[in-house]
Amino acid sequence: MLTAVVFTGNTGFTEKYANWVANQLKCDLFRLEDVTAEDLKKYPLVVFGGWVKGGYIQGLQELQGKVRGKYIVFAVGALPKRDGDAARFKEKNGLQDIPTFYFEGGLRWYRLTEGQKAALLMYKETLQSFDYRKLSANERFFLNNIGRTFDHSSLDGVSELTDFLESERGQKLTAD
Repeated sequence: MLTAVVFTGNTGFTEKYANWVANQLKCDLFRLEDVTAEDLKKYPLVVFGGWVKGGYIQGLQELQGKVRGKYIVFAVGALPKRDGDAARFKEKNGLQDIPTFYFEGGLRWYRLTEGQKAALLMYKETLQSFDYRKLSANERFFLNNIGRTFDHSSLDGVSELTDFLESERGQKLTAD
């Protein structure tokens, strides 16, 4: 089965995962910005990766305007992976019938725009005004990590997606 991996990224983590997925599946890899609907017509399956901002998968609407066949989605964010992440992304992004996965990436502070940095620092200031014990796990994570660079990406996370594709196809898709 012909498969394409298409991604859009912000600080490099989605690109890292897209490369890992494409290597595991031995398929073509495209940046969303560089691929057209015409390019994707020959692929019965597209694996799309987008970065997360405010719970929304960036680039998803643009991908949906380009892909005509079946697709699956992976989202990459800075937050630690927790049970139910994929279901929350499915709901918030209108992906009820689309297989969706979440991969933990990280934050490359030095790759953010000044506007992105300013927004995150304002969010951190807001969080600091609350009782730390009453913050959610995600809020505490952001409070402790905004302003620094960290990388929690893992090749192991890709196996969830490739295992799913193998079970759907009834055959092993990756090379040994």
